[in-house]
Amino acid sequence: MHDDNPPGIFRGWLVLAGLFITMAVTSGLGFYAQGVVLDALVVEQGFSVSVAGAGTGIFFATSGIAGYFAGGLLSKFDARLVMTIGSLIGATGLALLGQVRNETQMVIVMIIFGIGFALTSLVPGSTIVTRWFVRKRSVALSIASSGLSL
Repeated sequence: MHDDNPPGIFRGWLVLAGLFITMAVTSGLGFYAQGVVLDALVVEQGFSVSVAGAGTGIFFATSGIAGYFAGGLLSKFDARLVMTIGSLIGATGLALLGQVRNETQMVIVMIIFGIGFALTSLVPGSTIVTRWFVRKRSVALSIASSGLSL
C-alpha cells in the first residue's frame, strides 16, 4: 500500500500481526466467551436461561447490524480511529458486564459490547488487510482470519 517504506520488511506484515492478535482477543472475549457470560448471568445474577440467552442474541444481532455501519465508518474515517473507538466501546461494555444486575442493564450492556465488537473484529480487520495488501492478499486475509479461531 505504501511506497515510502524503507527497504526491508514490508510494514503491512507488522499491521497483519497486530490484526491477528486483535482478532484473537475480540473473538475470544466477544464470541467464544458468550457461554461463560450466559452461565455467570444465570448462576450469579439469577437470570433465567432464556433471558441470559436473549442477551447473547442481542449481542450477536447488534454486532451484525453494527458491522454494516462499520463499513461506512471505515470509508469515512481512518481505520485506526474506528478500531480505537471500537476498542474503548468494547472495553466499556466488557467492564459493565460484570456490573449487570437486571435485564434492562443486560440489554444495554450487550448492545454496547456488540457495537464495540463490530468495530474491532472482522469488518475492520478485513478492510485494513485489503488496504495494505495487493500481492498475497488472500494469504494475509487468511492469516488475519486465523486469529478468530484462537
